[in-house]
Amino acid sequence: MTDIFTHKNINNNLNFNNLDLYLCAEILERERERERERERERERETHHLR
Repeated sequence: MTDIFTHKNINNNLNFNNLDLYLCAEILERERERERERERERERETHHLR
């Protein structure tokens, strides 16, 4: 018998991936924050050199 993709099946798959999606968003936000911090450091260094 072939798998039939119903609304219920799709919902189950989405629910299974919700945690992964949340974790990816958290990690991405931390990476962005690190990048902003690096940018601030670069700005401080260039202002300091003038």
